[in-house]
Amino acid sequence: MRELLLVRYGEVHLKGQNRPYFLRTLVNAVRRAVREIGGNVWISDSRIFVSDAQDMDECIRRVTKVFGVHSVCPAIEMEKNDFDAVCAQAVQMMRPLSGTFKVNARRSDKHYPIDSPEINRRVGERVLEALPGLRVDVHSPDHVLSVEIRDKAYLYVRCIPAVNGMPLGTNGRACLLLSGGIDSPVAGFMIAKRGVEICCVHYHSFPYTSERAKEKVVELARILSEYCGKIRLYVVPFTQIQMDPPEVPGPLHHADHAPVHDAHRRARGAYGRRAGAHHGRERRPGRQPDDGGARVHGRGGRHAGLPPVHRL
Repeated sequence: MRELLLVRYGEVHLKGQNRPYFLRTLVNAVRRAVREIGGNVWISDSRIFVSDAQDMDECIRRVTKVFGVHSVCPAIEMEKNDFDAVCAQAVQMMRPLSGTFKVNARRSDKHYPIDSPEINRRVGERVLEALPGLRVDVHSPDHVLSVEIRDKAYLYVRCIPAVNGMPLGTNGRACLLLSGGIDSPVAGFMIAKRGVEICCVHYHSFPYTSERAKEKVVELARILSEYCGKIRLYVVPFTQIQMDPPEVPGPLHHADHAPVHDAHRRARGAYGRRAGAHHGRERRPGRQPDDGGARVHGRGGRHAGLPPVHRL
């Protein structure tokens, strides 16, 4: 018997033949999130498991911030063959609680001799016998005791919601114009939640905007990085461009706006060296991945037929 985290995912279930790619990306994201605290991550039977973390509370906090994770459940893993031990552990987990409860059993192992309704009845009976202060309410209980029968038995009461969304890096890349307000970081969070990797560009007009304003932008990028992974922030000196606008109207020239074009070039080059629209997936004869290719949705090097400089 041991304590671990049972991690559940949501939208990835909707994928078809390319679901393994999304699952691998999600598992790798969870693995990166818990690497510093020694967590061991693996996937089995539609569940991701995390064990051996040095600080379980910190592990929960990190995993709930991974895009693609629906919920995290601190669970007890034990052998499923000894059903009396499973019932005893259920009683032990419900002992500190009060109010109403119900048992929600899920038997993924169809060879298990006890079906889900019978598990609900027998576990609930043992809990009521040992803890008369608890009452059963199957419609709106205060607590739900979940019992999942897989390769082993997993019991949990708490189910902590996470950020949902799609695994980061499965839906292309984008550049975020990051200011010190609330709109741009929220926009970056929402687009990253759909699986888009982002980098950030901030136009800094010192001394008209203070160094404290730039530090605020750096702090916003740091907060975003807790959800979006490593983020590259480009701070562009913009004062000279504002003080000396071009006299001749027309398109921008590299010589007149060197800092802006340099930031765009560096941001574009940083992402241009990575994988393109296929995201590392193998194309099958007669089929295409869900993204439809680079020229349709722009998830690769080109965006709807426009040059990359226009996109940035």
